[in-house]
Order: sequence, then structure tokens, then C-alpha cells
Amino acid sequence: VRDAARVAALTPLTNPQEQGLGFTGETLRALRGELEGTGAALLGFVGTPWTLAAYSVEGKADKECRQTKLMMAHAPRTLHALLEHLTLSLIEYASFQVDAGAHVIQLFDSWAHHLSPSQFSEFSLPYANRVAAELKRRHPHVPVIFHANGGTGKLHLLGGDRCAADVVGLD
Repeated sequence: VRDAARVAALTPLTNPQEQGLGFTGETLRALRGELEGTGAALLGFVGTPWTLAAYSVEGKADKECRQTKLMMAHAPRTLHALLEHLTLSLIEYASFQVDAGAHVIQLFDSWAHHLSPSQFSEFSLPYANRVAAELKRRHPHVPVIFHANGGTGKLHLLGGDRCAADVVGLD
């Protein structure tokens, strides 16, 4: 996904059960049943919009994220449109995981280390915060964890009320 036309052509995730992700719900329900009475928590998991954008633009896990960085520098509106699309989809997918039995949701920003603090403030944290805030609105009893790989260099951006998650994981 490297241009505005491809972003515009993406299908929104509005019903994970009906859009090919029903296996996630089945798996979570089965695991929840296995964990009943053990005191163990079932962790739901999603990548953050920034991380999924990097995978989508690169087409694979890439140590340099060259194409994504080029998009950030030369087509930021396109990248923001992709991040917006992913944010809305992740809200639905993470909510689906909670409805299927997840006790906690973790947002994992695998590629945050590729961003400077100012880039993180623009291209990662606001979108992750929107996912976390909407999850907390829909499911106030479910804690949200935000983990940014390379996040220790951005800790000043995550403290206080700057991060919508309940827990911040550090590497």
C-alpha cells in the first residue's frame, strides 16, 4: 500500500467475525474456557496503526522501513489516511477480541524505534491513543497495555495523561 489510490481502495474492517477473522474469536473463546478458574488473564493483541502501516507499505517486516519513511517525508497525507483506516479497523478488531474473551488488550508498536520523538508524536502515538481510548470507552473494565519497541527514548511522551493506555510497557 504505497499510494493514495491503494489506501482509498482498502476495505474497512467493520465486522471481524464476518470478514474472515472468526477464527480469532473461536480461539479466544476456547482459551477463555480453558483458563476459567485459574486466575490467569487472557491477553488480546494487536499491532498499532503505525506498525501495521509499516508492514503494509513495506510488504514485509523490514529493518529499515525505507518505503514507509519515504511516504512519511513525501506523502504524509497518504500515510495519515492509511493510519486512520488502520485505527478504525483496529478498534473493531480489538473490541472483537474483548467480546470473545480477552481480559486485557495489548497494543504493540513493533516499529516505534524507527521514529524520532517528533515523528512518534505525529505518526504513532495519536493513533494508538485513539485505539486505546475507544477500547476503554467500549470496555471500561478491560485494561489496555501500550508497548513501543524502542519506547524508552520516547518515555517523556508517554507519561502522565499523554498515553491513553492503562499500562506502558518498556523495553
